Amino acid sequence: ARDPATQTLIRDGSFVPAVTVAPNGTLWVAWQDARFSGVVDGIALARSNDGGLTWSAPVQVNGEHAVAAFTPTVRVRADGTIAVMYYDLRSNTTDPATLPTELILARSSDAINWTEARATDTFDLDTAPLAGGAYFLGDYQGLEAAGNVFIPVYVRTTGDPQNRTD
Repeated sequence: ARDPATQTLIRDGSFVPAVTVAPNGTLWVAWQDARFSGVVDGIALARSNDGGLTWSAPVQVNGEHAVAAFTPTVRVRADGTIAVMYYDLRSNTTDPATLPTELILARSSDAINWTEARATDTFDLDTAPLAGGAYFLGDYQGLEAAGNVFIPVYVRTTGDPQNRTD
């Protein structure tokens, strides 16, 4: 991904789709993709009801369409509620010294209407380690369902530029 305000590069999970199987056997896949805006990556979601032979048209999960969204993960609860967790830059400014980033949890019962909530406080991605000239949190995160809650596993920065790996 690239921060459109400052053109800062972010090493993300663009090549790592997230897949889950719902209790009813439906396959769900989420990935980041610029198909919706043609400019910034958004979060796409599709489903298959036939074991992956055919797929629905992708829908956009992230509600802030004008900002980059990246590195999604997906899970479905026993009651059929779908959750997609991803990072986005909705709190970003034009200040090149910081890169405020959000971790968002979006939930839906129909994969059309989404309710978004922040999963963490805003954090500064500008203090993440550099990998190949791009800020890098890692591309491993997870989302689990237990009863009627979703449990996120994620990485974020501490804000300490002197210790970028904590």
